Amino acid sequence: MTKRAVKSEFIKLACVLVFVYLVFLCLLYTPVYQSVVLRPDYQPTMTYAHEPILGIKPEELIIESHGDKMHAWLFLVPNSKAVAIVHHGNAGNLLNRLEIAKAFINAHASVLLYDYRGYGKSTGTASLNSILEDGLTAFDFTKTHIDCPIVINYGESIGSAVATYVDSKCKAQGLILQSGIASLPNVARNGIVLFFLYPDFIWPRPLLNNCDLLAQSETPLLLLHGSKDTLVPISNADLLFACAHAPDKSFIKLPDCGHNDVGVEDCETYLDAINGFVDHLSTKP
Repeated sequence: MTKRAVKSEFIKLACVLVFVYLVFLCLLYTPVYQSVVLRPDYQPTMTYAHEPILGIKPEELIIESHGDKMHAWLFLVPNSKAVAIVHHGNAGNLLNRLEIAKAFINAHASVLLYDYRGYGKSTGTASLNSILEDGLTAFDFTKTHIDCPIVINYGESIGSAVATYVDSKCKAQGLILQSGIASLPNVARNGIVLFFLYPDFIWPRPLLNNCDLLAQSETPLLLLHGSKDTLVPISNADLLFACAHAPDKSFIKLPDCGHNDVGVEDCETYLDAINGFVDHLSTKP
């Protein structure tokens, strides 16, 4: 092959790579990106019924949020030590978070499970910005309607970004991140190597950058992460713990857990962690 032919092939390859780079960049700014990140399970006609958990029956609630209605369940424990607001992950709905509720009830804490707009029986449309707004709405409702001095924001997976966002805007007494993300670009780079070529400033907002927010927060923090998590690798939790400014912080690794079985695998470790955190906050001077 002549030098001219080699140069021609090189130019063709470079053009293909630039084309692929630009295609992926454009996709970040289309509805495709949001549909990959958020996968709401909208079930407006589904019958929501469940037996009491450890003797506590859920109270069904409707919470107004920006002209829409968020569906929620409140497990109100008498004389509870704390109340936890569960900001769940990107798929399913509140029915998939009953193990979390059970862990807090076991720790003698009340729990608010709610669905973002566009999830479960909640009206409206889900977006990265709307789930952040809904987190604030759930927090405001809790502070206004539930008489408990200790409020814990519990964020699961992408809901970790909702929890840290709410923490940055409102004063709570505790923050728990389970299977939390360092940021959306960081998770994308874990899955597709090509995304390492895209610096953070190129990505659409919000970045859901938990590292930046934790670096400014002094709220007592508990990180829980499965060592076998392949969707959001535990390296995300390592980054979060390193970035966290809070002097009162801890990191519990769940050796047999992946991404979707926290509370099922390593159950005793998980329950002990929730119990210990609730007790710690309730006995602080």
